[in-house]
Amino acid sequence: RLSLVGSEMCIRDRCIREDAKYLWTQIDYFKFTVGRYPTNEEGFEVLVAGSALPKPNNYSRWGYIKEELKDPWSRRYIYRESPLSIISYGLDGSPGGEGKSKDIVFTRK
Repeated sequence: RLSLVGSEMCIRDRCIREDAKYLWTQIDYFKFTVGRYPTNEEGFEVLVAGSALPKPNNYSRWGYIKEELKDPWSRRYIYRESPLSIISYGLDGSPGGEGKSKDIVFTRK
């Protein structure tokens, strides 16, 4: 028997993994062109074409992403520069949690 709740979580997890892969690629491209990773203050917003944030030297004139991606709960992903991480706070949108509210974190060392 197929559990609908389990399937929804699987689809959400897959979407988050795909978003994370895309964001890692764009973060790496930003580092390649600018020479550093975004700061915590800049977050993913600095990657957005047309963002109001100041542009660092060698910034791609097209930006890196069209708009900030949102997790399956329609919340912005969280960026951390140390350790380099992409975070979704899960169903409840708050740090921590268990089960469906567990944080989903992709970290690079």
